[in-house]
Parts: sequence; structure tokens; C-alpha cells
Amino acid sequence: MTTAGTMSFEQVQKLASNYNNKSQFRKENPAAYRRAQRKGWLPEIFVGYPDGREKWTKERLKEEAQKYSTRAEFARDHPHAYKAAKKRGWLAHICQHMRQPEGDTCLTSAPLGQI
Repeated sequence: MTTAGTMSFEQVQKLASNYNNKSQFRKENPAAYRRAQRKGWLPEIFVGYPDGREKWTKERLKEEAQKYSTRAEFARDHPHAYKAAKKRGWLAHICQHMRQPEGDTCLTSAPLGQI
């Protein structure tokens, strides 16, 4: 078995091809990432790859939101997408399909005697 410290360029490149970007590679395979970094291979391995930051369009955010049935699930499972939608003011639009919380959760709408 080859350790990351002795991997060839081709071996590291093959491993890196399993990831969508450098950030994912660094997080999920730190030893191989360090090897590539120390050897100066990262630019060649990741030529043409996104820079690791997701570019959120309204369409991509809507597609991602479709996977969830509540805003809480969306925020918990994909916080970057949720925050991007909120920051751009698209949250209400892309979350239209999601179910609303059961009952009235707003204290201001309750009769004063019940608070």
C-alpha cells in the first residue's frame, strides 16, 4: 500500500479526480493534498476546476432547495446555499414549495391573556 508521502503525481491526480474542487480534496484527503501542495502539483492537478467556492445562481439555489421540505432542513443540511439565498433575497422564492410550520408560531398574534 502506498502512503500519501510516497505517491507519484499520477496517483495523487487520480485521487484528486474524485473531488469537485480543491477544498473538498483538502478536507477529505488531507495527506494527499499536502503531498500535492509540497510538490507544487496543485495548479496542474486542478487546472480547469472551480476555485472551491460555489457560484450560486438563482436556478442552482432553487434546485438545491427542492431537495428539502422545510427551511430548517435546508439551513441545517446546506448552510452555504441557504445563506447565499438569504443574502440575495431569494429565500422566499426558492422555498415556496416547502411546508409551513404547524400552528401559529408567532407570539405577537396570540391573544394577550395567553402570553
